[in-house]
Amino acid sequence: MFDYKELAILLVSVISFMSAFMAVILSIQNRRKKERYDEVLNRVELEQMRQEFENKIYGLNLKLSEDNIRWNKVNHLIYDSQKFNAERGSIANNELFDVTGFIKNIGIDKENLELNPELVFMLTPFQDIEWETFVAVRDVCNNLSLKCVRGDEKHIKGEILPSVMKSILEARIIIVNINGRNPNVFYELGIAHALGKKTILISKFGEELPFDIKSKNIILYKEIPELKTKIKDALFKALV
Repeated sequence: MFDYKELAILLVSVISFMSAFMAVILSIQNRRKKERYDEVLNRVELEQMRQEFENKIYGLNLKLSEDNIRWNKVNHLIYDSQKFNAERGSIANNELFDVTGFIKNIGIDKENLELNPELVFMLTPFQDIEWETFVAVRDVCNNLSLKCVRGDEKHIKGEILPSVMKSILEARIIIVNINGRNPNVFYELGIAHALGKKTILISKFGEELPFDIKSKNIILYKEIPELKTKIKDALFKALV
């Protein structure tokens, strides 16, 4: 005769086991969710800390560079190279010089390059504090029927360097914001100088420099309105 009591006991045991099993599974899932949440939270907190430290370091660099002696010490090579670049001259607006080996090594097809007489490419740090500087330069360029862009405005897929180098090669003028001593900006400036591109440097400064700025392609400014006036004059001269 079939024993319903044993069957009931067995079913209760199975249900109890399944309940305990599901409880363990749910516990593991909840723990993993919490771990993932904690990991994401930690990443967000670390990113915030990184940005805060970067901004503090950037601010310190700006303050140090406001001192005339300090500015001279940290920027003398840039200043000298800018003078030599201005004295040597840049390529003609309608010429594309032979840099086949260089552009080939970074993955650029020379056949796809075309100098754009209306393009101004700005090399600049991407800190929020420098956004106003970029907007000021962009507005001045717009008023002169020029198009000013910076590298991060493009939707770049893959490696960034080829896109930046292509913009440098095709631009008529390169404007370089050296505030904060950003290594990427300096690297790109070096390439622009080596390629003979026409460059205009801008740098925020708090005091009068202790030496004569002979290069007309370096702009020192204290406030944005002053920058806009000076960059307008510099662009007029560069377009001649």
